[in-house]
Amino acid sequence: MTTHAPAALRPEIDLDVCKGHGRCYMTAPDVFDCDDDGYPVVLGSATTSAAIREVERAAANCPEKAITLHPDVR
Repeated sequence: MTTHAPAALRPEIDLDVCKGHGRCYMTAPDVFDCDDDGYPVVLGSATTSAAIREVERAAANCPEKAITLHPDVR
């Protein structure tokens, strides 16, 4: 059985859980940015192999596990 990575991943951040450590936008700067208070903002979906790896790493390294990744099936 072969599994295929999604063509794109769309992150969602639970801002009620997020503490604003900034690991996500430091790890995946093409997908996340920060607002004026240091909390993450999703810029869009991860669409390249490199961006998908980065956003998966960002989600895995979030201390609060505030990032959920969804297949972007547009």
